[in-house]
Amino acid sequence: MRHQNRPTSPRTTPAPLSIPESEVTFATARSGGPGGQNVNKVSTKVHLHFNPWTSRTLDSDQKRTIFRALSDANDKRLVDGEIVITSQEHRSQLANKAAALEKLNVLVRDILTPKVERIATEPPESVDVKRRIDKRARSERKELRRNRFDND
Repeated sequence: MRHQNRPTSPRTTPAPLSIPESEVTFATARSGGPGGQNVNKVSTKVHLHFNPWTSRTLDSDQKRTIFRALSDANDKRLVDGEIVITSQEHRSQLANKAAALEKLNVLVRDILTPKVERIATEPPESVDVKRRIDKRARSERKELRRNRFDND
């Protein structure tokens, strides 16, 4: 059971990073999603453009980490040094702008969250003993199924 009342230290829980709307630019286009006849008239699809190098929210190490992570993975969201995120899930342009900004913030947080390396451990001896016992029982069961009569 986890201890819910235990205070967390500031080092283990970093403050959530959020890119302000003032550091991104939006471009709109007609969406192919839901909306009926409105789809043909209103530009609800949103393309969010964010250049990490010009951001005042990120420090230089964070900028390099983001760029390296996206370029190493050949991520299609990295276009000419900018992160481009598209949103067309909603019927309104405002909702798609909010969704695109949230996608950007989730992406940046995921990249900047340090990965915890797994510490390799040995399984307990009881697990190995149980595996060997089960293996022996399975072997004996299959041995009993074999035809033991000679056909000479």
